[in-house]
Amino acid sequence: MNHVLISFIQVMKAREELAGYEAALKAKEDEVAFLRAHVSQLTQSISQLSLKPGEEEIKKKSWWRFWG
Repeated sequence: MNHVLISFIQVMKAREELAGYEAALKAKEDEVAFLRAHVSQLTQSISQLSLKPGEEEIKKKSWWRFWG
């Protein structure tokens, strides 16, 4: 009977430990998802900054030679 009680206690401790690992993993997954979204936003912002200049700016700066 004592052996069964010890096994039960070990199983309960293992379940608690597993729950802690699962919570830590979920937190890390959420952090990675946040960082991926942030990188995506930054990438989009950078690509918008690198678009060709507007028509008025092209003519004003004589860039029409490149974007004619």
